Amino acid sequence: MSREYEIEILYDGINSPKVFVVDPVIEYNDDIHMFPKDKSLCLYHSETDNFYWNNKKHHLHDTIIPWALEWFVFYELFLITGKWEHPFKPHKRIKEEAI
Repeated sequence: MSREYEIEILYDGINSPKVFVVDPVIEYNDDIHMFPKDKSLCLYHSETDNFYWNNKKHHLHDTIIPWALEWFVFYELFLITGKWEHPFKPHKRIKEEAI
């Protein structure tokens, strides 16, 4: 019952993949789980966490793609409730601009 989303995955086989929403355009908001600098989806944490990307261990088909689909579930819930319902680590614009 959700709307359809078009994504773009940028991955060079070395660096962590980045996922962007192509259509519809989703504007950055401190309350949703996107990186402020490039508006890519925040789908995983650093290697010190259980939920992370490792190009030697993981594949796009069983990590990044399902994680992106799950991101949209929580985005749709955000549109209804106004709250990001999935656990996350904050990375608000204020922190990004301070760096």
